[in-house]
Amino acid sequence: MDEELKKKIDELLNKFEVQVKELTRRIRELMDSGEFRKAYRLWRIESRRLLRDLEDDLEALEDLFKRSSREDVEDALKYIRRRVEQIFDELFDLAEKLGVKTRSFRSMITIIPVKTIEDTVNEVISSIIRVFENIRSELEDKIEEIMGSYRSTQVVSVRIREKDLELIDQLVDAGIFKSRSEAISFFARKGIEASKEWINRAIEQAKKIKELQDSIRREIEDFKE
Repeated sequence: MDEELKKKIDELLNKFEVQVKELTRRIRELMDSGEFRKAYRLWRIESRRLLRDLEDDLEALEDLFKRSSREDVEDALKYIRRRVEQIFDELFDLAEKLGVKTRSFRSMITIIPVKTIEDTVNEVISSIIRVFENIRSELEDKIEEIMGSYRSTQVVSVRIREKDLELIDQLVDAGIFKSRSEAISFFARKGIEASKEWINRAIEQAKKIKELQDSIRREIEDFKE
C-alpha cells in the first residue's frame, strides 16, 4: 500500500481508536454499576455515530484514493476493515458478556470489489454497521431480559421483612434451599405467612438432622481415639 495513503488512513483510524476506547470505558462503567439499559443505549447510539464519522473522514480522502493504484485501494480497504474489527473487539466483547453471540455477525463484515471509491468506502462501513444492527437487536432482547429479572428481584426483596429474611437464611443454612434467591423465588409464589407452619416444621427437622450429624461425627472421633 502507498505510504502516503497508509499514513492518512492510520491518522484517521488512530483517532477513531481513541474515541472507541473512551466509549468502551463509559459503557463498562455503566455495566459495572448495573445500569444495563443505559449501557445498551450508549453502545447503540455512539457506535453508530463513530462509524458514520469514520465514513465521512474516509470519504474526505477520495482524491488520495483516486491517485492510488487499484491494488493499493484494495489493500487499503482490507486494512481498514481489519483495523476497525480490531478496534471494535472490546465493544463486541462487552456484547458477549451480556449473552449476545457476535461471531456469526462479525462474519458479515465483507469487502466487495472496488467500483467507485465512494461506493466502496460506503459499502465497507455499511457492512460493519449491519453487524452492529444485528448485535443491537440481540442486545435489546438481552437487556429486556436482564432488566425484567432485575425488576422482579427488586419487587420481591422490598416485600420481605428482615425477620422473614432471617427465616430464609436459616432454611438456606439447613440446606433446604441452595441460596437466598432460590428461597425468595419460592416464597414469592407461595407466600411466607401462608408457609409459616411448613417453615417451622422444616427448620425443626433440619435441626434434628444437624444434631444427628454432629452426634455421628463425635462418635467417629471417639472411635478414632
